[in-house]
Amino acid sequence: MWPGFIFKSRSRHTLNQKGRIMNFRRQISHGTGIRLLALCLLSFFLFQTTGIQVIHADETCLILAHAGASTLAPENTRAAFEKAKEAGADGIETDVRMTKDHKLVLRHDEAIDRTSSGHGLISLLTLDELKSYDFGSWFDASFAGEKILTLDEGLAEIRNLGFHTVNLELKPDARNSEELIRLTAESIERSSIADRVIVSSFDKNLLKSFHTRAPSVKTAILTIPDMQAISVLHLEDYLPKDKPLNEYTKEDVSSLPDILAFILRAFGSQGESNEDVFLDVIHGISEVAPEGADWSDVQLLIDEQADPVSFVDGLEFHPDYINCHHSSLTETLISAMNERGIGVMVWTPDSFLELQKTKLFQPDGVITNEPELARSVN
Repeated sequence: MWPGFIFKSRSRHTLNQKGRIMNFRRQISHGTGIRLLALCLLSFFLFQTTGIQVIHADETCLILAHAGASTLAPENTRAAFEKAKEAGADGIETDVRMTKDHKLVLRHDEAIDRTSSGHGLISLLTLDELKSYDFGSWFDASFAGEKILTLDEGLAEIRNLGFHTVNLELKPDARNSEELIRLTAESIERSSIADRVIVSSFDKNLLKSFHTRAPSVKTAILTIPDMQAISVLHLEDYLPKDKPLNEYTKEDVSSLPDILAFILRAFGSQGESNEDVFLDVIHGISEVAPEGADWSDVQLLIDEQADPVSFVDGLEFHPDYINCHHSSLTETLISAMNERGIGVMVWTPDSFLELQKTKLFQPDGVITNEPELARSVN
């Protein structure tokens, strides 16, 4: 979903030492400064467990399989939901997008190229066209013939499998967000499991509109990972200011220093070339930014959510949950949300150590690509 670099949890105490950060920026064009920057970022990772006080895990923490059991079957398919049940998941997290002919389907990516035999954007394809493609063979030949699921089909499968909870992430649709909201609410109403549904989004305005349309359905505001290290890198000095992030090309990132690619690789970003690494980060960031966001929009988002508690307090509606990245999880956040009657769901801790650390905080739920592992971690 996201380049691993962005998600490395940092000590807030370290990040607040603004004077040192400014020194790194001034020195970045020199070899010594670059090495110091790399060491700074590495320290953010090495000391990410600072301050944990909780000493036992919460046995009631819900385990939601991200896009189904996506390491065992093609994501967001019927097979992935069945595998998630076999793996012991309590529920499913999945994504909702609207087709060209205003039908709702379950798919994470805006395009279908990565996970199907077809090509193109969901917003430019009809449901009949999408149903003509194979969404299983890319994962393994044994899943040949898996079809894309509509929201109605997905909710029926979730009901039939007896899952406790389903989290539907609404992907913004610049064409007609009100239609997306209306169709989602109507599908949930038809499902007979509306009491098991949580609707989430990174877009606070979209989620507010959904809450107004369907106030009885639980909502969760998705918050971005701690991206202060992005500010340390000052990518904005090299990138186009007014171009949507999801439209960036290799040419747009070609002026970025090679040393930044080295640093980003060290923190989990991937790509054959340095430009591929940069695009991995940029396109990853675009997933949690408003649709069509440029770099200035991202910086506003980082600033707005620097204090997640203040961000939640500033919302114009009261969400039932905050869905935060595991790198952003703190005792302060858990305590503040408990005081406000807001649950905490955490996305996507996948390794044993990430899951173990997350469970120490006793969140209400964990959204993970490794539901079986998550079930076994105490």
